[in-house]
Amino acid sequence: MYLKNYLISILISLLFVVNVSAQEESSFEFKMIKSLKTTPIKNQSRTSTCWSFALTSFVETEAIRKGKGEHELSPMFTVYNAYHYKANRYLRLKRYDIANFPEGGALNDVPDMFRIYGAIPNSVYNGLQYGSETHNHSEFARVLSAYLKSVSTKRAWDDRSKSYKEVSYVSPMWEKGFKALLNTWLGEPPTTFEYQGKTYTPKSFAKFLDFNPDDYVLLSSFTHYPFYSEFVLEVPDNWSQAKAMNIPLEDLRSIIKNSIEKGYSVAWASDMGDQFTGRQDGIWTLPKEDISQMDKEKKQAFLNAPAEQKEVTQEFRQSGYDNFITTDDHAMLIMGMANDQLGNLYYYVKNSWGTKGKNKGFEYVSEAFVLYKTLSIYVHKDVIPKQILKKINN
Repeated sequence: MYLKNYLISILISLLFVVNVSAQEESSFEFKMIKSLKTTPIKNQSRTSTCWSFALTSFVETEAIRKGKGEHELSPMFTVYNAYHYKANRYLRLKRYDIANFPEGGALNDVPDMFRIYGAIPNSVYNGLQYGSETHNHSEFARVLSAYLKSVSTKRAWDDRSKSYKEVSYVSPMWEKGFKALLNTWLGEPPTTFEYQGKTYTPKSFAKFLDFNPDDYVLLSSFTHYPFYSEFVLEVPDNWSQAKAMNIPLEDLRSIIKNSIEKGYSVAWASDMGDQFTGRQDGIWTLPKEDISQMDKEKKQAFLNAPAEQKEVTQEFRQSGYDNFITTDDHAMLIMGMANDQLGNLYYYVKNSWGTKGKNKGFEYVSEAFVLYKTLSIYVHKDVIPKQILKKINN
């Protein structure tokens, strides 16, 4: 009886493996057009810090481009510093119901913190102080949120009702306690450190890397604000209310492509997909054929082979944002271009989910997907074509 059940379970397992393997067979073949040199894939693991991993990788890749060598920087140093500003804003605006306290962030957050605090190598400060070899902020995030709620209200006597009520305030001790929590879970960042035989401060190390945030610009493309003007992108993770320059979709397309062609990477904030897109085996697509109407089996088979991609219009892109189909999901690094065998253009994208998967941590994302789902990009000003830059600066 036990042997029979054991053999049946093995047979079911084998059939499952065969079925999964058949479903996962892909006929995609990519020809790389250009790939930029970057640092190894990292793993954000159980955190919502893709924004820091993506932009930290952007800074690392820029250092390589500038001949500064290959240096792996600490994403958690930025997370540590950004949390103070997030908390301060939350405490001041919580009573008005217009502030949140997100784990996430926007593309500008790393450059903003870099400008103020500098940078630290990951080998010096990895932010792992809670007994884990991988990042896990599940408990950490809950603790921070609970702490801020406790230091933003107090019981006070109300003469009108002749009773005690909860009222909003900012505890004079909040910063001291908050810093203690950051130091407990992430560790206290060093003020000086040794790296490759030299002594640095975070600011002097940042100077060595030669990354000047003034040389870069945040761009987006939506129709609810005038083109060639700045606007605050309305997503929860844009807690600092950073402004992006609004440009037409075709300008966005030109800048991304031009950036890679000139040897500059592109920081990319995006939605990870909806019912119109396909995402499997490290390949992200937006087929011309409506896959939302296909059953599961047909959709699986269809997405395993190259297909003509949808022509993305400014209106189609806007509708996704207006209907909350396109949301602020993820940030990555665009660092190459490739074609599939049908000639569709794909961007070669560095992710922060570790090295598992067919492409060992990289993604092939069709240009159509990028144009449809991009919320913002962060690029060097030198990659913006002169005719577009002139309109931006006017």
